[in-house]
Amino acid sequence: MKKISESKFFRIFDITKLPHDLARLFISPLLLFYRVKKYDLNGNKYRKPIRNSAVIAANHSGFHDPLVMSCVFWYRRLSILVAEVVMNKPVIGFLLRGMGCIKIDRNISDIEAVRKSLAAVRKGRPLLIFPQGHIHRDGGIDDIKSGFVFIASKYDTPIIPVYSFKRKHWYNRALVVIGDEIKCSDYFNTKKMPSMA
Repeated sequence: MKKISESKFFRIFDITKLPHDLARLFISPLLLFYRVKKYDLNGNKYRKPIRNSAVIAANHSGFHDPLVMSCVFWYRRLSILVAEVVMNKPVIGFLLRGMGCIKIDRNISDIEAVRKSLAAVRKGRPLLIFPQGHIHRDGGIDDIKSGFVFIASKYDTPIIPVYSFKRKHWYNRALVVIGDEIKCSDYFNTKKMPSMA
């Protein structure tokens, strides 16, 4: 029997991540509710799990998007950038902080949110960002903010683009298309990026 290394053991059973894991367990019935169908750009079933850190850039068409993305990447502990107005709500904010969500003030250049995002990526966690910054109920993709590119380029973390289709009815299955990984180093020299951490 292969012995599990100590670092791998504590990566799976980390007591500091207990609130996050309990929150994931609490929302696990949503896997049956959304019944997410994942496809790649060619229309084939998406079967490439995220093994290391990544910046997941998804469109934002409704309040349920973080829950859908949690179901898409259910096998990983996600760090999610969440608007300050949501995180400041007493009960919801408590749960979101337990899940490792990062508060961001969309009205300013929130340096603290950037630092926490960089720390999450550095530790090998996938970071979920909605680059549009606010909900677009028509499903359109416009007004994309570029902060996620800075975060990904700092440690040459791959960007995974995701498009979630808006469901016509609550009982329809959630449909997402996951694009190919994008490495910033393929387009520019990451050594020129300033230090933020």
